[in-house]
Amino acid sequence: VRDKNGFIEYIKDGVQYADIKLNVLISGSHGVNIIGELQFLLQTMMDFKHKAHGLYGITRRQELFDGMKEILPTMMNQRKKLFVAGGMGNIKTICDLMVTNNLTDKEIMQFNPKNNECILMQICLL
Repeated sequence: VRDKNGFIEYIKDGVQYADIKLNVLISGSHGVNIIGELQFLLQTMMDFKHKAHGLYGITRRQELFDGMKEILPTMMNQRKKLFVAGGMGNIKTICDLMVTNNLTDKEIMQFNPKNNECILMQICLL
């Protein structure tokens, strides 16, 4: 399907990790296909990759936590969830919030102070 020769970049940009990747199409039964990746690399690169993978895992965890710090306050804020769901016209989420949080009709009919529109306005426009 695709190939990438990382050694070309290695030569051009100086010493760095390099490998050759081949994306291959594996035709399965019942019309199900899978794209897989084969990597060819030198032993030195393999050693480097194992060491760097630990650092990569730490970086990804930090990114996850940083993202959660931004998202969790919104996820925990029922009013924000209602306005987001209403703004997106997401009826299912509004219904889920109504049931799980035992919301009243007054809570569903709140107005957004930014545009003075009811939470359900976008849904009514659908």
